[in-house]
Amino acid sequence: MRQDLKHHPAKYTLAYCLFSSGAKHGNNPEVKPLWEELYPANVEVVLNGHDRDYERFGSARPIGKT
Repeated sequence: MRQDLKHHPAKYTLAYCLFSSGAKHGNNPEVKPLWEELYPANVEVVLNGHDRDYERFGSARPIGKT
């Protein structure tokens, strides 16, 4: 994914994956590196879902970033 984002810059980028914070699949630390790659690549929208939960999040800036 890192190489794909690097070699295909775009004005707008959308990512999709299987992730949720639901009880069955949520809070998985293996997903953290994904978010750490998407933010600096200026990905505007991430569509995801896994537990059949509806979730809506605000801005997901890393701590200390503005």
